[in-house]
Amino acid sequence: NNGYEFRSSIVNYLNNKNELLRTPAIDEACLKYIKNDKPLFPYCRYSDFKSNETIAVFGDSHAHVSFPGIADQAGKNGKNVVLLANSGCLPLLGMPAGDSEVSKKDCESRIEQLFNILKSKKDIKKVFIFTRGTAYVTNTEPLTGNKKLGSNATISFADFGFGLQSTINELSLNGKQVFYVTENPELSY
Repeated sequence: NNGYEFRSSIVNYLNNKNELLRTPAIDEACLKYIKNDKPLFPYCRYSDFKSNETIAVFGDSHAHVSFPGIADQAGKNGKNVVLLANSGCLPLLGMPAGDSEVSKKDCESRIEQLFNILKSKKDIKKVFIFTRGTAYVTNTEPLTGNKKLGSNATISFADFGFGLQSTINELSLNGKQVFYVTENPELSY
């Protein structure tokens, strides 16, 4: 019978397994919301709760990880939520990441497109910024301490601070309330 589904060990296994599944990166609702069916950035999701206010979850892949929980909670409060995020690209103004000039230019183009969306959407009132900031600054995996990023990908603490402050200032000048989330916890293997 492939196991009895009502057994607590099977139920717990299935619940744990489902917690580890990665949510989709892009959905049609977001593409329609941003009016672009081929965005440069890889993460675009939208939870439409028919509100006139939208919360933006903005950043790198750590924003993608945070989106489902924020969307669930915001939905309970009747707020729309949009995920607008890069992968492996620090989402701060003037701080394109990458280990080559081509990858830095690509990152810069994605950041520009993300900011244009954030600034143009008047229904976006709050922006939560998520980054894997420590990895961009230290060039190491947070838990293992292994060097992972390319040598040209590391930025200084001063540059990170400048880019973060510039980003917050730009969004604030466009009427957005900005929240910076310092780091998602990472689990070792």
